[in-house]
Amino acid sequence: MFRPRIIQSEIITGAGKATFASVRGFVGFVRAQIKSGDLNGALISIKNIVNHVVTEPLCTARVFSSPVLDDLCAQIGLAALASAVPLQNLSSGKGLSDNTVIFVASQLQAAGGHTRVIEDFIRILPHKNKHLLITELVGRSDRSDAESRFGSLSTVIEYAPKGKPLQRLQWLQKRLIELRGQDVYLFNHHEDSVAVAAMEASGESKVHFYHHGDHHLCLGVHLVGANHIDIHAFGYHNCRHNLNVENNCYLPLIAEDLGTRPTDEPFRPGGVLTTCTAAGWNKLEIPHAVKYVNVVPLLLATTGGRHIHIGRLTQWARWRIRQAMRKLGVDQSSFIYISQVPSVWQALHQFGVDLYISSFPLTGGRTMVEVMGAGIPIAVYDHPTSRFLGGIDMAYPEAFSWREPEELLTICSEITALQLKEHSIIARRHYLRFHSPDLLRGFLLKGRDCAPPPLHVRPYVADALQFALNVGYHTGLLASSRKALHRMYRRVRSW
Repeated sequence: MFRPRIIQSEIITGAGKATFASVRGFVGFVRAQIKSGDLNGALISIKNIVNHVVTEPLCTARVFSSPVLDDLCAQIGLAALASAVPLQNLSSGKGLSDNTVIFVASQLQAAGGHTRVIEDFIRILPHKNKHLLITELVGRSDRSDAESRFGSLSTVIEYAPKGKPLQRLQWLQKRLIELRGQDVYLFNHHEDSVAVAAMEASGESKVHFYHHGDHHLCLGVHLVGANHIDIHAFGYHNCRHNLNVENNCYLPLIAEDLGTRPTDEPFRPGGVLTTCTAAGWNKLEIPHAVKYVNVVPLLLATTGGRHIHIGRLTQWARWRIRQAMRKLGVDQSSFIYISQVPSVWQALHQFGVDLYISSFPLTGGRTMVEVMGAGIPIAVYDHPTSRFLGGIDMAYPEAFSWREPEELLTICSEITALQLKEHSIIARRHYLRFHSPDLLRGFLLKGRDCAPPPLHVRPYVADALQFALNVGYHTGLLASSRKALHRMYRRVRSW
């Protein structure tokens, strides 16, 4: 194996920290840490470089994986095993437990899709013993929500003890060896070097890497020997043909079927259009040419309808929306803000939503599945620099699409009740064909493969000029300060 020598010119030091001008320099630095026994430092180095890439907007949907980083995680995992004699003793002479399945995750959150996906898996898998091991390397979980969500599912939840990353790694490896699960499902966040390194202790257990953080650089994509699961057609083809992941399979996002939109409930009652978006600040309050906080007031002023927002927004974003509404003379009651709901699906029916406006600039995949299952028409954002980010390949092919705010305003002002009814039927049909819970049951219980839906059914043209302007925007002084604050926030939340 190629082992690069550290060249001083490849390491730039400043403010007591090292940054790297080349992959060669970084790899050499981390390997030196591993060789010297500083496994904790090596875990932190990998976590930090992933955070650095994830917080660079120009890398989003362009840098997806790194075989080098995954190999370094494996080296750390093996070194940690070799240095822990008790773990070596635990690993000898024990077979797998057929009734045990293990889920490894970085964090459990009340909002967001990946915790609900874990819940879907646990509901379906028949194993008697289900264990959920959480590293919390990226921050503390919402433990009260986790207890209420998983407590009735006979699932044991364990959290890594507070301490350094190496202590969390040793704990996780010990638990993997002790539990000896037949299957290990890995739901790590992008930068969780602990979770990925720990897979070296999985032994004969079958490891399944669930690739949910797929629009950013994510550790684990090239995990040797793991069953790589992709969750939408674009991700599947990207990993197979561009990232050279030869063993990946497709498993669609699903949501429990709670029924379609009531047939006796008309669209646009009284001519009033009710729209909805369900997403948090992390998908909506991202520097982008088209801003959610600017579009919502214009939408309400144009349609004279209601907009339901589900998900946490910052106070600053909420203030900007309401301030713009005042200037446009829009009634404040037309914007309904709800930070969290038990079920987006049921909330869509409860509020009589006519049209779902998918989040932008980043979409939410599982939420879109709920929307289609609920029989709600969708207006999907045609992202100007990446078809990956807007989610046009997640929505049903006939869904309304827009790139400029004026296009969305035209859709919302001209759309008829008949069109909405037709799209409701199409959306529901797409859900039943491509996102039914039966597909997940067949995969988990019978090993039945799922064929990915056709890719690029909808035409897409990227705006190269917009990307060029993005480069200038994201490399300026203000953008650099914003990125520095974002990186500091990500470090602080993991303490």
